[in-house]
Amino acid sequence: MAVFDNDFRHGEVYSRIPESGTSPDGLLGNPLEYPLAEVLMICLLAQERGLLFHACGIDDNGRGYLFAGNSTHGKSTMGRNRDAVHT
Repeated sequence: MAVFDNDFRHGEVYSRIPESGTSPDGLLGNPLEYPLAEVLMICLLAQERGLLFHACGIDDNGRGYLFAGNSTHGKSTMGRNRDAVHT
């Protein structure tokens, strides 16, 4: 469950831990995974307070690179091939 104020600047997310204390893979779930992250993004976009684009980002020794583009146009491939970033 998540409760936010009207402008979505402050809120609280409540998550239930499984009885075993972990999920089957041994990890606690991320409460901002689907669908909450998508719902928050839609609410922020509706208030004209955001930008949504399809991209892949990498941290290359403290220097950030963002590859934006359509699906299947090589963003993840470029992100995995760091030598190509430096050309």
